[in-house]
Amino acid sequence: MVKLRKQIFRDELRSLCIRKDWFTGGSIVDYDAMFNKLNNDMSDDEIVEVCKDIFDYSDVEKTAREYGVSYEEVFDNIVYEVFEIVHTFVVR
Repeated sequence: MVKLRKQIFRDELRSLCIRKDWFTGGSIVDYDAMFNKLNNDMSDDEIVEVCKDIFDYSDVEKTAREYGVSYEEVFDNIVYEVFEIVHTFVVR
């Protein structure tokens, strides 16, 4: 039987947040708490929880206004972008 294991690397998530100007409202403690949620076998729900942290500590109002989108669309974009950096491994 084949199992898929999903993982997000801390450095890639950090770079994504910097590149997208996300998590600007969070402290180092908040950042560390989000990074502590990363593990080497993440479920989709756990990944979405990380996305919620990013959303909660980002200037969503500014992004929504800048792109003329709703808060929900900003969140959806965060989810999309984070899932783009998820590494999937086959485990036997």
